[in-house]
Amino acid sequence: MKQFTITIQDKEGLHARPAGLLSKAAKGFQCAVTLTKGEKTADLKKIFAVMGLAVKGGDSITVACDGADEEAAAAALEKMFAEIKLEPGCSLGTHTHTGEYEVFFFHEGEVTLNDNGTERKMHPGDFAICYDGESHGIANRTDKPASLFAAIIKTK
Repeated sequence: MKQFTITIQDKEGLHARPAGLLSKAAKGFQCAVTLTKGEKTADLKKIFAVMGLAVKGGDSITVACDGADEEAAAAALEKMFAEIKLEPGCSLGTHTHTGEYEVFFFHEGEVTLNDNGTERKMHPGDFAICYDGESHGIANRTDKPASLFAAIIKTK
């Protein structure tokens, strides 16, 4: 069994969108995948079970993977909780994913998202999806720090 514990940073908690992304990713693995909050455990492959845990910002959760591909599952799911911090003047250079797409949830500050050549300002609470084969980059052009969560999800 492989497991990891994290504290949810998003003040909205683990609401429908991120729960749905996690459930979809978990379904891509053969092993059993569970999410535990306190004394309650849910099958991560079932979004309604995950939503039933009512995970709020600041809650600690444990994701456990048990079975044939547990290491790959744990590594992939842990990456989905990756928080990226961008100091003023810093950026994630323009790049393209092949065979996967990237989902962003903007948590703090303001950044500029370059999505396939179109720039738009992103603020806390905004979501963006950059699809397979599209170029994208993120820059913090302000004088305040910014943070976001990113998940890379394989298309097949």
